[in-house]
Amino acid sequence: MNYFLIGLKKYSQFHGRSPRREYNYFVLFSIIFSFLVILLSPFFSLLIFNDNQENATFLMLGIIIFFTIIITIPAIALTTRRLHDVGYSGWLQLLCLVPILNLSFFILFFKQGTVGLNKYGPDPIKTN
Repeated sequence: MNYFLIGLKKYSQFHGRSPRREYNYFVLFSIIFSFLVILLSPFFSLLIFNDNQENATFLMLGIIIFFTIIITIPAIALTTRRLHDVGYSGWLQLLCLVPILNLSFFILFFKQGTVGLNKYGPDPIKTN
């Protein structure tokens, strides 16, 4: 959970490096929280609007969109820092938009980061 909070605290930091563990835990907790928001938002919206199904649906969608907006910028920043740790530019994230290349993109996140100093900064494991 601590790594998820670190990712949220560094939401606007696109420079530097992030270790593999920080990225993986952020993604794991983001997925868990997304499922919880999706599963629990219908119940909360129906509790607030008892019989009005239309208002409950709008509230449910609003909760899901709000969570997505909150998590998007920190996820992009953390992905940029993770790519820096592997030795690549953060602009490589744009490969996710290409259907076949996005599968090969995820292999980069399982690579071990560059040991020591690279052009994006010092080793994040040794500086923590």
